[in-house]
Amino acid sequence: MRKGFTLIELLVVIAIIGLLASIVTVSLSSSQDRAKQAKIESFASQVHHALAADAVGIWDFDDAAAGTANDTSGLKNNGVLTGHSPTAAADRNGQAGKAYSFNGTSQYISLPSTDIIGTRTTFTITAWINLDDVAGSSIYGEFGSVAGHTRNYLAIVGGNLSFDQYTPTLGPNEGNTVLQTGKWYYVAYVQNGSTWTTYINEVLDKTGISAETYGGDPPDKAIIGARAYNAQPGGLYRYFDGSIDGVRIYNRALSSAQIQQLHAEGLSDHQLATP
Repeated sequence: MRKGFTLIELLVVIAIIGLLASIVTVSLSSSQDRAKQAKIESFASQVHHALAADAVGIWDFDDAAAGTANDTSGLKNNGVLTGHSPTAAADRNGQAGKAYSFNGTSQYISLPSTDIIGTRTTFTITAWINLDDVAGSSIYGEFGSVAGHTRNYLAIVGGNLSFDQYTPTLGPNEGNTVLQTGKWYYVAYVQNGSTWTTYINEVLDKTGISAETYGGDPPDKAIIGARAYNAQPGGLYRYFDGSIDGVRIYNRALSSAQIQQLHAEGLSDHQLATP
């Protein structure tokens, strides 16, 4: 009469149990990943819908692989890339073809409307950026035909987030944090009348109380990735050098909590980062 398992039979049973356990683990992990992704998508959707009515321009560049830069705010200020197109690149989460890389010498995106912010004194500009050079990289601006006339100009100057109206010539509003090359940053400039605030990765960077009022001629260009200046060869300079993974503009001053929400929306794991 047989009273037990042979060694081989025991090894087979152990192997089967191990295989079943691994299948269960993979299944649970897959279910958890799907649940996490569903939460992420739900969170992003809630943030988007909560602020959608205030958006006057959203260029997230999720369509970069197709060579387009469509405005998903509903206002259809779709970017024009013909003849000066940046290169599709990986975004801040490593997803290929969902950001644009700018070479710092000739690439930019022009926009059909020059009145996206216009003469508003209350607005917000945000962007995800990764710099290859911190010297002088333009993110967004509206530019007049008179040399140097620049409205609502957001850039990185000397490593600092900078916002300027020219004219007048009082100098830009500049943040405190010096950005580094090769790192993704979420940057935001918020203006509420004469008060302005900069954020880096959702953290308040600097606040001022002397925002300028533009006094130049009406802009005839709006550009992502370069500054228009008639005195420069080709009429452009300060090209962005690095990658941009989206620019958004809102027609009101977003709160610190809303900046945090937008930053969290853009992170793959929604963990809040520091500069």
